[in-house]
Amino acid sequence: FFPTFIKFTNEEGKPDSVPVNLRGRGKSRRAQCYFTPLWLKIPKGATKNTPFEGNRSLKLVLPCQEGESFNHLIVKEYMAYKLYEQVSPYFFQTRLINLTLTDRQNKKGKTYALTAFVLEDVDNVAEYHEAKTKDSGLILPQLINDTLALKQDFFAFMIGNTDWSNTTQHNVKMLIKGDEKYIPVAYDFDYSGFVNAPYAIPYDYLPIKKVTERLYRGICRSDGLTKFVRDDFLKY
Repeated sequence: FFPTFIKFTNEEGKPDSVPVNLRGRGKSRRAQCYFTPLWLKIPKGATKNTPFEGNRSLKLVLPCQEGESFNHLIVKEYMAYKLYEQVSPYFFQTRLINLTLTDRQNKKGKTYALTAFVLEDVDNVAEYHEAKTKDSGLILPQLINDTLALKQDFFAFMIGNTDWSNTTQHNVKMLIKGDEKYIPVAYDFDYSGFVNAPYAIPYDYLPIKKVTERLYRGICRSDGLTKFVRDDFLKY
């Protein structure tokens, strides 16, 4: 992590700032994109009376490259998160922002006008639902809440997303409440056909050649549960 500041306009229209510590994150975007996705760590007490209040750890999702076309892709990914809010009560809260980013690698510096969004930490999601997070590791499908898992399966099929796995918690976080089954919380939708980013490819070893081809990756469920979840989607 390295220290810097986020400057913003407060509710009174006055300039304000909070200290943050930044670190690069992710794998695919970090390897392929000019703008590295970032972790934001905010010191305790620094968020009071700011738009970041209640959050000490945030993900900052940036466009892959400079340009309006990549800003539009960020908006589409943000829309996917908002759609998921209609599917499951367990989701990451997001906030779309207009970000001015200054790269100070040289004396002159270069400024970029970017569309981005912030994503709350999974610990915030767990706290809100009075649950705990599951550490990384394999999870058998029968240990996951079947209704929520099927809703996630349908959602992934709807947006053409294959870049996920409940079993390995790839782009899915798991919550646990007491003795109940695991609760999936999906994220990272930039590899979906809905977004259709130029760098996106189908998940490993799947029988499709591009992300705009849909492939259902869920497991078989009972006819009754499948009809129930299908009808729930059709309501919208």
